Amino acid sequence: MRIKLHLMRAHHFLITLLFLFAFANRSAYAQHTFSAGDQHLLDSLNRVITVTKDDSIRVHALVSVVNIYIIQDLDTAMAIAKRAEAIAKKINMKDGLGGCYGIYGYIMAEKGDPKGAIKYHLLSMDINKEIGNEKGIGADLINIAGCYYIMGDMAKALEYDYKALAITEKMKDYETMYTVLNNITIAFLDQKEDDKGLQYRFKCLKLAMDHHMKKEEANSYSELGSIYRNRFNRLAKAGGNKDSILAYKDKAIHYTSKAIELHEENHDKKAMRGSFTNFGLIYRYWGDFMSKGDYPKDTITAVQNRALNYFFKALKIAEEFGIKQTMAFNNEYISTIYLSQGKIREAEQYAVKSYDLSREVGI
Repeated sequence: MRIKLHLMRAHHFLITLLFLFAFANRSAYAQHTFSAGDQHLLDSLNRVITVTKDDSIRVHALVSVVNIYIIQDLDTAMAIAKRAEAIAKKINMKDGLGGCYGIYGYIMAEKGDPKGAIKYHLLSMDINKEIGNEKGIGADLINIAGCYYIMGDMAKALEYDYKALAITEKMKDYETMYTVLNNITIAFLDQKEDDKGLQYRFKCLKLAMDHHMKKEEANSYSELGSIYRNRFNRLAKAGGNKDSILAYKDKAIHYTSKAIELHEENHDKKAMRGSFTNFGLIYRYWGDFMSKGDYPKDTITAVQNRALNYFFKALKIAEEFGIKQTMAFNNEYISTIYLSQGKIREAEQYAVKSYDLSREVGI
């Protein structure tokens, strides 16, 4: 799972202004395919940028446009941010300037230059400290931590994450606090410090449950399922105690089941693909474990077919949403099971699909 960077959003007062420009014309920036909601927002923002006489409003509107483009086109987002920076400098607009520096840092990290990104996040943080913008400081700290994580300096990453956690706790900004706790969890797990990672994953879950953050709660259950799935698989491969292996398997199934229940409750079909894949891997690993013992062949095949059922469910959702990385992985998993069952033609068919998709997305 990837460390999550934090992108600050533009000033909330723009929401009111946008209602005044609901039927605006599209500008030269609107040359990508956006959702209907994002396109409508872009149209309104571009109208604000064109007609307002208030440069501070123009800066906030430009930053909002950046927030839409940054998902699809980092270069265009950077060009728009530079326009906002020029105006912010002209009118000595500190918060606007800090926001632009934060955007530069975010874009540079996404483009693979975490060292350069840190420079801009530090500039942003200096301004946010000067104007007393604690939320901005928190975002800068999260992003600096993320940059050190990318660079492989886990000690520095955790140092900045803990600083970010202190600020988010002080502000009672629970959604951002969840992001920080999640990032700390990933850092520990990547360092193979599973016990600490598990400790922080349960902190994520408690925070989400205490503050009725259903999407985050579902994510926490899903990740707990993954942690116990990996423990189960490692112990099974190492020939560990059978009771411990079964206990980890049961916990993996329990937490993954809870995740799926919440995904359904949240109507979050896209997120279900991960939990279905997780279930598939649990039963695949269980089938692998059984095949090394004295279990009947029919029982092993039934477990493998259960894994296949979940992989196909995940694949169907991934295809529906065009998520090619998930498609590649699930095709590979399906191929592996068919191969173990001696179904060579089917195994080859799905292996080729996985290979082609992997090349296409560069994995």
